[in-house]
Order: sequence, then C-alpha cells, then structure tokens
Amino acid sequence: FPKGKETPGSLLVLQYSEPVPTKVREFVPACIWGEGGPTAQHPEELFFSGEFLIVLSFPRGSQAREWVGERLRSKCKLPVPRLQTELQPLLKEAMDLYEKRDAKGGLALLRKNAAKIKEYSFGQYLLGEFAAASKDWPTAETAYARAVELHDKLVDPLPNGDPTLWAALDGESMALLFQNKNAESVPVLQRSSAIARQSMTEKQAAHSLFNLACAQARLKHFDEALAPLGESIDLDETQREAALKDGD
Repeated sequence: FPKGKETPGSLLVLQYSEPVPTKVREFVPACIWGEGGPTAQHPEELFFSGEFLIVLSFPRGSQAREWVGERLRSKCKLPVPRLQTELQPLLKEAMDLYEKRDAKGGLALLRKNAAKIKEYSFGQYLLGEFAAASKDWPTAETAYARAVELHDKLVDPLPNGDPTLWAALDGESMALLFQNKNAESVPVLQRSSAIARQSMTEKQAAHSLFNLACAQARLKHFDEALAPLGESIDLDETQREAALKDGD
C-alpha cells in the first residue's frame, strides 16, 4: 500500500487436516479478545467451518471486507457471511425482542418484514427461533430450513459457522419431530449429529444423537436407533436416565 495509507484490513485462512480442533476454537478467541468480544481496535471476525478457520480483520463498515467476503464465497466456496448492513436496524430490534423472550412480538416483526429477510439466513434463523418458542412448528420448520438452504448455497452463510448451522439444523429437526414428520427428521438429525461430533460439545452431540435415536425408534428402525442411543449415553451419562423415561 502507498506510504501513509491505512491498510484496509487482513485475511487469514487456515485449513486443517480434520475439523478445527476444539482447543483451537477456544484458544483463538481468547488470544484475540481475552474475555470480551470485537472492539473498534480489534474488529476481527472468526469463522469455524469444518476444517477451515477464517479470520477477517477490517474496520467496521469497510467495503473491502465485503469485497474479500464475496471472493471467499464465490472463488473458494467458503461460508463467510454477508455484512447485511441495511438490515442491522431490523436485526437489533429482533435481537432486543429475543433477549426479552418476546416470541409473539418477534414473530410479528419478522413476518411483517418477510420480504426483507427472504434472502437473510440469520433473519430466517431468528424467525425459526420465535416460531419454535410460540410452538408454531410449521413456520419454524420452514424458517430453519430456509436458513440452512441460504447457508449451503452460499447465498448468505450463517454467522459463526458450524455452531449456528448446528442450531438451525437442531431447530429444524425438533420442528419436524413435533409434527411427527419422523422420516424427514432423520437426515436432518444425521447431519446435525455429524456437525456436533466434530465441532460442538459432547452434551450437544449427545442431544442430537438422542433425538436421532428417537426418530428411528418412532419409525420402528430399532437397530438404527440403538447405535446413536448408545453413543449419546457414552457422551453424556444423563441420557441413560432420559432414555428410561422417554416414550419413544
């Protein structure tokens, strides 16, 4: 860059031979921010997706950041979220309602802005969360599935990579199970279980595997249910007692 000109930002992409280790996921944020999060001085964005660790460091609102993000999505097929700057006021309003656990208000807000969030993965995810809290399972199913679709097609990847993707898949699977769409829930739960094994806590992996076992049991696929149930209990012993009490 010309002398005296501020560097617009930096990019770091690391590819591991296996999914990014849990220790790395814990160490890198602590190394950059300590106990806090992004600041004006340290605006880094971290993305963990499978074997990739991506670190973007650009000033807030930087056009260079979206230029880099677009090329990571289109050229490298990496799930870097869009900035969606124009939707920040709507997101703030939705998050305020989420923090207040006002599911009815959140559902109404996002339905009113359905056209704006049609291509916004995190908006669809929040719609799923509000609908699930309201026990509106058809809306939750559709919203979570749309969030996952936008992520997978790299139209608008979900923020924070695997953890948010896992949460969206978990929400979709629960919405399907509550509607007794058991066969449809199996591939969703298989995917959420695979992500949880690689990237989430043992408790979260046990949760996904337990629900997969429930879905298979409902379908009378008892052999297919036994393996994930056993793995779930190995990861989280409390699932043994849960299995004894669970009707499925």
